Amino acid sequence: MGNQIEANIPKFFHWNNEPSDEYPVETIIPEPTLQQLLTQKANDESLRDGIQGAPLHPTVEQKIDYIKRSSEMGTDYLTVGIYSGKDVNEDTYRVLDYMAENTPDTFPIVLARPKEEDLQYASECVSHNPNCQVIVFQGLSEPRLWIQGWKAEQVLKNLHEGISELTKQNIFTIAFTEDTTRTSPELIGEYVRMAVESGASRIGIADTVGYLTRKGAYRLTKTIRDLLDVHGENGQRMGIDIHAHNDQGIPLEVVFGAISGGADRFHGTLYGVGERAGNAPLEVILYNITRELNEAGYNKQWDLSKIYDLAKYYSRISGVAIPTHAPLVGDNVFTTQAGIHSDAEMKANNIRRSIPDNLANKELRKKINEILNTIYTSVDSNLLGREHEYKIGPLSGKSTAILSLERMGYEDVTDEMIQSILNLARVHGGVLTNDDIQGTLGKPPHKK
Repeated sequence: MGNQIEANIPKFFHWNNEPSDEYPVETIIPEPTLQQLLTQKANDESLRDGIQGAPLHPTVEQKIDYIKRSSEMGTDYLTVGIYSGKDVNEDTYRVLDYMAENTPDTFPIVLARPKEEDLQYASECVSHNPNCQVIVFQGLSEPRLWIQGWKAEQVLKNLHEGISELTKQNIFTIAFTEDTTRTSPELIGEYVRMAVESGASRIGIADTVGYLTRKGAYRLTKTIRDLLDVHGENGQRMGIDIHAHNDQGIPLEVVFGAISGGADRFHGTLYGVGERAGNAPLEVILYNITRELNEAGYNKQWDLSKIYDLAKYYSRISGVAIPTHAPLVGDNVFTTQAGIHSDAEMKANNIRRSIPDNLANKELRKKINEILNTIYTSVDSNLLGREHEYKIGPLSGKSTAILSLERMGYEDVTDEMIQSILNLARVHGGVLTNDDIQGTLGKPPHKK
């Protein structure tokens, strides 16, 4: 019996490197084009997939406050619900009502399985907010089918009927499967055909377990794009979503590989909060697309100066602390302790101070500011609405002490003050807090 079961166990298809005559493994992965980056849209999954990996579930009021903040940043889409029973659904309806009235430029998304109660929920969601889009999903990879006792034909039929029912109501639908990224080419072909024939507006790639590499993401997305285009106008008009996870620590690579392959909307959560190792970190993708476009002379619609405060608010309502060293939003990102780093920043600051702040010098001061903000970091703190901070520790020197004390409000910093604080840090054996410093020097003048 055991050998018989073993013989029938299906295998995952490995889009990263498994050979296929029809869909060869790519050896050179192109970078996203400027046009591909300019047309990207962001879907914030923090209130849905993110919360599935959080100890706290926000109240309706907190969700609405989060949506308001995220919308002000320029978020394109926000996933706000999944069919979960009457009480939870009522909360989603309240959120959708708020968005219909107050955030018309940020479109909501909800999820539904191809089941009667889910589809009724989806229709009700759209009645509360006509801009609402609906993801209709079910697992399709061969091992998942085997474990669940499902047949591929039945799953595809379920998806077709569910999507068709919603499209007949003029509801914008997105076809999705779980574990898309380990599904065989044969079933991927059937999935694409089903999505087109059912009238779906978009199709999604779910890297549910964070399996893909950049190479695999490009290969699978390009395959789906090519298959869509074969279906004529109905397929060619459909866009592609990429939903990545962080299990292998490379979700940005996966998203960029998918963009190169033809994806035009990505999903993410703030600082990657989610189940297991989490999701693709939303702010990292937003920043890297914005950076590439800025370097090419283009602007993007997202206001990243709001991302830090948004992340801090999300941390409060989700109960998930922002890792200190998290890129872009971690507290330590723009913090300098080492003396050699602070020395360069202080000298750049002194040069800026020596140039009169008037209209004639505006461009010159701007260039010096750019150097000051990036002399020891590749990320411009101004873009993120943040400032550099200086901490005094055992490895700090005179420059760090001066910058830190001046930032705290001390004026006319003397050598004696500097030496006493550096000595304290070495005796302390760690980074000094403001209380440590004030205990030695007293409160700075403006705090008396």
